[in-house]
Amino acid sequence: MAEKLSIRKGRIADRKQALELWKELMDYQRSLIDRPMFDFVDDVDDVFMDIWDLHVRSRNKLALIAELSDRPIGILIAGTHRSHVMDRREGYAHVLELAVTKKFRRKGIGQMLMEEFTRWAKDKGEDCLVLEVLPENDIAKDFYAKLGYESIVEVWRKLI
Repeated sequence: MAEKLSIRKGRIADRKQALELWKELMDYQRSLIDRPMFDFVDDVDDVFMDIWDLHVRSRNKLALIAELSDRPIGILIAGTHRSHVMDRREGYAHVLELAVTKKFRRKGIGQMLMEEFTRWAKDKGEDCLVLEVLPENDIAKDFYAKLGYESIVEVWRKLI
């Protein structure tokens, strides 16, 4: 019998599985760069779970789970925001995190999560979708380009 793939809204009870998927994404991203990520946060697990809970509970935020036969294999965390200075829009929808477990990457699950996010954003009246990608993450950049996204800004930082 074929396994059933579904996309659903996240629940508070999903927070530990969502954390594990996010940590897998962070490990992958760390493998691409030679600088610290989130090393300035004392308890990043608790911070992630607080963010997950906020996105589950809020009307203007979204937490999605991709499941294969009730086993979480992907997550998407997003929200809506007012006024985007870059292109002077009234508001926009923003993907905070998209993660699919390694075994199931390049099988359309990320695209399904992004399509559900797009439907949600349209239902909220948004006409602009925004996300960030590490400059070193060519796989993600190619994925988003195939979905119609374009790079509009490069973000710089200085840790002090």
